[in-house]
Amino acid sequence: MVITKSTVDNLSGAFSIRMELAQLDKLIVQLNYNIEKFNMQVKNLLSDLARRGDTSTDIIFNLIRAYRCVPVKEFTNFIDRMKDEMDDRTEVIPSPQYLMDKSENKFKALVKEKIWDHGINNNDELMALRAEVDRMKKGKKYGLGHGQQRSQSRRKRATRTRVEVDITKKPDDVNKPVIHNGKQWWWCSDETG
Repeated sequence: MVITKSTVDNLSGAFSIRMELAQLDKLIVQLNYNIEKFNMQVKNLLSDLARRGDTSTDIIFNLIRAYRCVPVKEFTNFIDRMKDEMDDRTEVIPSPQYLMDKSENKFKALVKEKIWDHGINNNDELMALRAEVDRMKKGKKYGLGHGQQRSQSRRKRATRTRVEVDITKKPDDVNKPVIHNGKQWWWCSDETG
């Protein structure tokens, strides 16, 4: 029983780690494009996977995809050159550790040269953007914009004040429309012209 439970735990644990490794492009954004922290997280995931007796064959692909999400042109150009180098190799493909070390060195160099600027420098800007997105979501309830909601509510009020009448009978005031099934109907006769 213990061996069976342990095997199930290892399989489900390995599956969840593989899922995290497949979403490295989201992880790098969460870590605010800090390559050192990102690489540390990836190394921890890989060691957790190894402890469960499993490996990942597509880690290089996932790393390159994540590194390409960084909004620093010099860094993404560097990653593209690294990928081209790997594509040209016919012998052994570099290890994920090699790619992470090279990318981390480039990150440190760009930070030192003050070239590393990905647009969002502090949490205040990020929080302001999130607040604006939340405000926009609330304003577009049920797929309608502010103007559409306002005009729709006016129409509802206008239709509530009008009383629906049988259109086969002459209305009390022939110069005003009659509402029937949400549509306006006008009485046509000699009186109305």
